[in-house]
Formats: sequence, structure tokens, C-alpha cells
Amino acid sequence: MRRREYRRLILEKRNAFWRIKIDSERSDPRQLWRSVSSLVSRGRAPVSMPVGADETHWFFDDKVAGVRASTDDVPPPAYTLLCVNHCTDDLSTR
Repeated sequence: MRRREYRRLILEKRNAFWRIKIDSERSDPRQLWRSVSSLVSRGRAPVSMPVGADETHWFFDDKVAGVRASTDDVPPPAYTLLCVNHCTDDLSTR
């Protein structure tokens, strides 16, 4: 309930801000256009270099290797041990 109220309040404040800003810049078309452009997210600098498949692959390889190295000495969860002992049984023999 509080989250809904918070989101509603943020939306109201954001709308009020932009209404006041646009109303105050009506006499300056250049500034008004800049404000409207920022409102609709125009004018942002494009990403300088796109990330390719190789870079993505290397990033995740390094990430996985780091996680494995940092958790190497951690014992497996208890449910894994139970499953190893009981889940490998042939269900047809029960």
C-alpha cells in the first residue's frame, strides 16, 4: 500500500515539475525544445563502442570463473547431498 502511494506521489511530483518547467519556458522556444527533448530522452550520446559477442563471452567466462574460485571451498547444500544419495536410485525397483 505504501509503495503504491509513494509511486503515485513521485508521478505527481514529476508531472508537476515538467508542467511548471514547460509553462515557464513558453516564451523561449529554444529552451523549451531542449527541455522537451530531455523529457523524451533525445540528445543522449550514443554508446561509443558497441559490445560484441566476443566481449560478452569473455565477460561471462571471467564472471563464472570468479564465482567458482570464490566458492570453491564451500560445501554443497544439504539437499544436493540428499539427492545424490536418493535420486540416483532406479525408480522402477521401488
